Amino acid sequence: MCIRDRSTIIVDKDELQKEIDDFTEKELSKKRQNQEETLKLERLLTHRIEKLKAYNHADSQVKDYQINTNELIFRKETLTYTLAGLPIELITITGASSSSQVIERRKVIFITARVHAAEIAGSFKMEGILRFLTGDTKAAEHLRSLYVFRIVPMLNPDGVVCGNFRCNLMGTDLNRRWDSPDRTLHSQIYYLKQLMRRTIAESRRILLFCDLHEHSRSLNSFIYGCNKMADGSFCTWTKVRLLPRIMAKNCTLFSYNGCRFSVETNKQRTARVVVWKEFKVDNSFTLESSCYGYCAGTQIKAFERKEYCEIGEALLKAILEYHYVVKNMEEELVLNKGWLKPSKLVELTGTPAAVLAAKRMVQEKESRQKKERAERLKETLSLRYSISLKRTQPRGSSREQPTPLSLPT
Repeated sequence: MCIRDRSTIIVDKDELQKEIDDFTEKELSKKRQNQEETLKLERLLTHRIEKLKAYNHADSQVKDYQINTNELIFRKETLTYTLAGLPIELITITGASSSSQVIERRKVIFITARVHAAEIAGSFKMEGILRFLTGDTKAAEHLRSLYVFRIVPMLNPDGVVCGNFRCNLMGTDLNRRWDSPDRTLHSQIYYLKQLMRRTIAESRRILLFCDLHEHSRSLNSFIYGCNKMADGSFCTWTKVRLLPRIMAKNCTLFSYNGCRFSVETNKQRTARVVVWKEFKVDNSFTLESSCYGYCAGTQIKAFERKEYCEIGEALLKAILEYHYVVKNMEEELVLNKGWLKPSKLVELTGTPAAVLAAKRMVQEKESRQKKERAERLKETLSLRYSISLKRTQPRGSSREQPTPLSLPT
C-alpha cells in the first residue's frame, strides 16, 4: 500500500495479497499449534487416568489388616476413598495391653502428611515416624504405652499420582477446606474430622495434631502453631511453645527462631487452626521443612532423605520428653497463673541444639585458625634464623653449620 498525499491512496495489489497471505498463514499456524496442544493435553489426561486406574486396581488388592504382638498393636484400614477411587489409609499404632480399658484411656495423637501433593519431604518425615514407632527401642515402647497414634500418611493421593503441586483432581487446595469439607469432594478431610469427633465423644483427649509440610522459601525445619491455649486460659505463652522448644533442644535441623505462633486471616481454614479452634487441641501444629536445606553454623547444607527422617524421629522424641516436662512444670504454672519465667523455661527445655552446634563450629574454626597462625609463625621464625646464620658465617669456611633451633609448638 502506497500513500502519495492525503487525498490519493494507491493500493499495490501484490503487496496487499502478500499481507493477506501472511496473516492467513499466522492464523493457520496458531490453529495448528492449539490443536497440537489440545492433543497433548488429551494424551496427558488419558495417561494420568490410566495411572489412576492402575493404582486403584493395585490398592484394591491390599485389604485392611491388623498385627498384634506382645509389644505392639498395628492396624491399617481404609478411612475413605478419593474422587479417583484411591483409598485413604489410616494407620493406628499403640502398645499392647492385657486390658482394653487401658488402651481406651490413652490420649490420642493425629499425624497427617501430603495434603499438598508435591511436598515429598512430608513423606520422608512420615517414614522416620513410622520406622521409629514400630521399632524395638525403649523410647518407642514407652511412647506406645502412653499414646494411641492415628496416622494418615497421604491425604491427597490423587494429586500425587497426577503430578499436581498443591491441589486435588478438582483443583482444590484441601488444606483450605477444613472449616466445612464436602462429604464427596473433600471426603478425606470430612471423614478425618468425623474420626476426631468420635474420639472426643469417647471422652478421649487429643494431645496433639501435626500436619507435615514442606516449605519453598525458608531454611531449616520449624513449626507453625497457634498463639494461645485453645480454651482461652492464661496458660498461653508457655504451653503452646513447649514442644517446639524441646524439639529444638534435641535436633540441630530444627530452628526455634523460625517458629511462628499466630492465627492469620488467610489461615483460618487450614488444618492447624480448625483443629485448634474446633476440637480444642492446644498442640495443633504444622511441621514445616525446607525443600532445600538447613543452616549448619555459617554453612547451608542441602537436606537429604535421612535428615528428613531424622526430623520425624525428633518429633516423637520431643513428644516423649514433653510428657515428663509438663508434669514438672504444672505446679509452677498454677502458682504463677500460667506464666513461666524465661529462665525456668530454658532450664526445663535447654538450649537449642542448633545454637550449641553453631557455637561449637565457631570454636573449632577459631582453634583451627589459631593453630594455622602458629604454624605460619614457626615457619617464618625458622626461615629468619637460617638467613641470619648464613649472613654471620665467614665466606669459604668449611665449618659445619649448626642445626636450627627447634621452636616450641
